[in-house]
Amino acid sequence: MEKLDHDDIRTLESLSVALAKEIIDLNLSEIRFSSLVSLSSRAAAILATAQADLNFPGLESITPDAASALSEHQAVLRLTGLAEIDDDLAMALALHAGQLYLPAVRSLSVSAASRLSSHRGGLLLTGLQELPVDVATELASYPGFLDISGLNEISDNAARSLSRHKGVLSLDGLHHLSDATSEFLAKQIGDIHLDGILNISDVAAESFLMHEGLLSLNSIASIDANLEKLITCRSSHIRLFGLKNLTEKDIALLSSYRDSPLVIGPDVENFFECLASAESGCAQSQKELSLYYFDGNVVSANPEIGMHWYCKAATHGDSADQYNIGLAFESGFIFNNQIAISQSFVNAAKWFEYAASKGHSQAQEKLGDCHYYGKGVPINFQLAANCYLEAASQGNASSQYKIGKIYANGEGRTEDEIEALSWFLKSAESGIVSAKLQLAKSFLEGRGTQQDYAKSVYWLEQASDHGDTEAQLLLGMCYKEGKGVVKSESCYIRLITKSAEAGCSEAQLELGKHHLFIYHLESAVDGERLIKRKSFMRDSLDNAECWLRKAADQNNLEAGYHLALVYLYKDNPLKAVQLLHVVACNGDPESQQHLGQWYESGFCVTKDLPTAASYYRKAANQGHAYAQYRLGCCYQLGSGVDLDCLEAEKWFQMAAKQGSSEAKVALQSAHGRKVDSTSSGIWSRLFK
Repeated sequence: MEKLDHDDIRTLESLSVALAKEIIDLNLSEIRFSSLVSLSSRAAAILATAQADLNFPGLESITPDAASALSEHQAVLRLTGLAEIDDDLAMALALHAGQLYLPAVRSLSVSAASRLSSHRGGLLLTGLQELPVDVATELASYPGFLDISGLNEISDNAARSLSRHKGVLSLDGLHHLSDATSEFLAKQIGDIHLDGILNISDVAAESFLMHEGLLSLNSIASIDANLEKLITCRSSHIRLFGLKNLTEKDIALLSSYRDSPLVIGPDVENFFECLASAESGCAQSQKELSLYYFDGNVVSANPEIGMHWYCKAATHGDSADQYNIGLAFESGFIFNNQIAISQSFVNAAKWFEYAASKGHSQAQEKLGDCHYYGKGVPINFQLAANCYLEAASQGNASSQYKIGKIYANGEGRTEDEIEALSWFLKSAESGIVSAKLQLAKSFLEGRGTQQDYAKSVYWLEQASDHGDTEAQLLLGMCYKEGKGVVKSESCYIRLITKSAEAGCSEAQLELGKHHLFIYHLESAVDGERLIKRKSFMRDSLDNAECWLRKAADQNNLEAGYHLALVYLYKDNPLKAVQLLHVVACNGDPESQQHLGQWYESGFCVTKDLPTAASYYRKAANQGHAYAQYRLGCCYQLGSGVDLDCLEAEKWFQMAAKQGSSEAKVALQSAHGRKVDSTSSGIWSRLFK
């Protein structure tokens, strides 16, 4: 036969003396006979010489002779399948020298209990479901470790009997103690395990103050007044391995009594060691201590205290920790619905500066943001540029984009489009989408480089593929105008629709204007075809209204102006005028000059020349060429304003400088000929 292994032993159904000897020679730490159904006394005598624990889960019965043969065995004997014990078997088992584990025994006779009580090595009757008083009386004389933790309840009289026990008593199955039971058990001289008890009454606390021996209460998780009394006043050891979610009051209490008979669990012990080390200034311990307060298991979750210790750790100079604290102050840090740090831009800037001074590139970027936007420090573009440049020089891609913007806009640095382009290129090659867009714009407009539509399209495609809505819009316009690509209306529509659907107001405006343009085209066809195309025209107008409204809802003033025209085309002049007033009041010059035309001509509104001149002036002051020309006409004619030829000439000149042909004609005729307002393009421009 080949050498035996664990699996072979587990499958044995019978055991010869020879096999028993072979098993002993294996020198195992535990010998488990899972399938063994019988055991001879001769084989048992061989097994008794083993140094290993013996486990017989399949052995439902054993003869007294076999049990007696095992008496010399010094380790644990587990008869986990044995459910009944008679007097003879009890007498034989009591001779066993080691710990005796009988978890399947549900009840004991008084005589069997009496015989077992002479055993000395530790008796585990964890399967007992009841404990009659007379059985308790016999077991009370057991001098060693007695484990009857399978009991869910115990009578006061049984507890009275057990009070005479002088060894270790385990009653871990009890979840509640009556006052009388507490008083009786407290009289036991020896350790007592009550690890199923969840709380202690005031009477029980008073009783166990006088108990001599270890009191184990490992299921109690929190400290109340009664447990505090036991901790502070009891002279014998008390074990509390289940404590968790400790409050600051609990921590102070346990700190004061750690040198007393108090025994706490390893997690709590590790916490106190960490606390002591943190208080002595150890940065690593301070950081670990902060995690205890964020985790909220050993101690009650308190993110504010957690951040306090994390800040202490960061003062030792770890730039990553300092940067993280800056981030927490920048936005305010809420952890599990508790405030860890209130928002403070001043403190954020301070911590970013600490980390930046140690070369932390992300902190340098954040400090640059603080100086650029005036968050916690005064706005200072030069300092912002310095910070961005330091971070960018370390390869920080987003800072490369930001220093590029600094050079492009001339903020904190002399404007330098070539330098800006070089930083945009580095940032774009590192994957920053905004840099790809700016690079595309530079090539599109010829800023810092020669105009190159093909390169612009390349970078627009890169940014567009990453979902940048402005890039999608600009790329769509390239397809519309044939810049760097072959003209394609389908690509144009696809791209601006994608951008518009993603919420870009400029794309929504462009799409609305496109549908409005289609409506105008259809309106220009002959009468018979116009009748056939009315449905298509309505769809175009509806689509235009839909997209323009979306853009207008985002405060896009130009969209509001075009939307007013849509209402006009839909025969709703009242709504058109109302919207145009709103947009004009928000500063849109096109709407202002349009209202000027309407009030001057009486179109959709009551004719009002002073109001017309007022709207022309608002648009003209914003540089609107046609409004400047019309305001010049008002002064030349004295229409809504006092006649003033010099003022008229001033506005004509301003419009002419912007290329207004009407203003140029007006200047030529300014010395002698009046300008006919009705022939100056008002009506032709109403439906521009």
